[in-house]
Amino acid sequence: MRKIIAAFLIISSCFFVSCQSISISEDRNEPLNQQDNRIAPNLPPSKSGQFLAARQALFNGDNVAAGFYFDRTLSEGSDNLMLWEQSFLSNYQSGNLKRAAEIAAELEHLGSEFSLSSEPALSAAVNSGDWEAVIALSDKISLTDHGYMFAAGLRSLALIGLGEPETALREQQRMIDFIINTKIDIPHEILTLHQAYFAEITGNTAEAISLYKSISLRNKTASYTLIATTAGLWRLGAHDNAKAMLRKYQGGELASEWLLHLYKTRQTKLLRQLNVRQLFAQFIFEFNWFGSAPYGQSLILPRIHLALSIWPELDLGQLILAQTYFDQSDYERAVDYLNQVTGTSPYFNQAIMLKMEIARQTGNAHSAFIVAENALAELTDFGTEAMFAHEKALILQHAGTIARREELYHHAIDYFEQVLALGRQTNFNYRNLGISYERTGQVELAENALQKALQLNPDDSLTLNYIGYWWVDENRRIEEAFELIKRAVNLQPTSGYFADSLGWAYFRQSNFDSAVLWLEKAIQLAPTDPVIVDHLGDAYWKVGRFLEARYKWRQALDMGIEDKYATIIAEKMADGLE
Repeated sequence: MRKIIAAFLIISSCFFVSCQSISISEDRNEPLNQQDNRIAPNLPPSKSGQFLAARQALFNGDNVAAGFYFDRTLSEGSDNLMLWEQSFLSNYQSGNLKRAAEIAAELEHLGSEFSLSSEPALSAAVNSGDWEAVIALSDKISLTDHGYMFAAGLRSLALIGLGEPETALREQQRMIDFIINTKIDIPHEILTLHQAYFAEITGNTAEAISLYKSISLRNKTASYTLIATTAGLWRLGAHDNAKAMLRKYQGGELASEWLLHLYKTRQTKLLRQLNVRQLFAQFIFEFNWFGSAPYGQSLILPRIHLALSIWPELDLGQLILAQTYFDQSDYERAVDYLNQVTGTSPYFNQAIMLKMEIARQTGNAHSAFIVAENALAELTDFGTEAMFAHEKALILQHAGTIARREELYHHAIDYFEQVLALGRQTNFNYRNLGISYERTGQVELAENALQKALQLNPDDSLTLNYIGYWWVDENRRIEEAFELIKRAVNLQPTSGYFADSLGWAYFRQSNFDSAVLWLEKAIQLAPTDPVIVDHLGDAYWKVGRFLEARYKWRQALDMGIEDKYATIIAEKMADGLE
């Protein structure tokens, strides 16, 4: 099929979900109040209208608006538990913890036993160091469905705050035993990480180092646990162990050399001494984000908000909420969260790539390029170019991807050439550089780059198909092209585009019966593509099915095929292919 490469957004593999959240402010419990002026001008005129607006907001996944409207359905002295509970849930989901806690108090006054109502108050209790209040709240939480694990973790941390480490460790062990016995899906690495945190904060340095060293980096938590583990080892003076872990890391989304540079120069907040507030935030975040607790997905985002209200420097939490808003096209709030992720964060390049996508969608590609340039300038404040080469390469790579996607091929060439010069010589980058060369008529450079992409990954079906279709479409090197396309089809037999390429290769070989067979299969797999429809029309003509050929050509025109093909199709409809 014609040369198609799927564009994609490079964001960390461990996230994201879709739900609404809040923008950042100095007081993390107040931001929703700042949103009111955005919603108020469109207030429905009546209580029933506000209720309907709240339900519609829930349907749209906009918990900020839902909480706003549900609040306004509540008359003074109202005892409608359903409305109070809906307002509580919407405010908790959106991160307006102060309002959620106020509603929780009203629910308690009304005699409600709503299972989540104790949670928002944890923020104020932890932030004020009121560990007795935390224990009281955790006792309430433990009575709710599936609340024991969460409550036990909170109690153990509150006991650390109260200076009772032995009791805290027993409570933590009860929690771990409960998780194991009930088969709750919390990764072993996360459990070990929290044991290491406990050992570190209670002064058991040797045990903490041993626990950090034992953590595996071979599962879905790899990049996050690598950061937490190596930071812990570095804080405790086990620098060689941290370096060894960083050098073994094989993942692509984390710049381990840059992280090591930040450790050596102590330019990262990860090396600050652990405190109890931080451990509360990390427990709430890690057990909910990485685990598959029985209560499912519904509490993940509220608890990320809860964790961030306690410790705002949890960068992965900021990034998750930014992606949430991005998915909802609420770009202003997404940027609020992304702005919290600074150049010394391991997640900086991911935050910048998402900012670039927002700039492209709200402006244009050049707006995205400006975001990239500003980010690269920020990185220079923290180290030499050799140190941030990986970070720079990832940002430039995404700029190149945007440029190629927007058909700004000369810009794409410039970006991808810089990426390769920085040492990121990957199949992806050579493929995209080759595509950009081909689109600008630089045939030899294009073929060299695409062949290099195949050397790095002989099973790259996208590159196989691209080269094959390019040659077939230009009616050259047909036999070589045919073999490349067949390999692509074998690798992805359900791709309608690859089936189209094979059908078109048969057409070029004058094997029209096989062309019809494969092009009909391509239409079944990709029924909305006008180029495939046009190709099938050509094949039908060649086997004498003239009425069907003209029908397909007309269908391709009706489907909105590109202008450069439309003129040719109009001629074919008038005169056929002869």
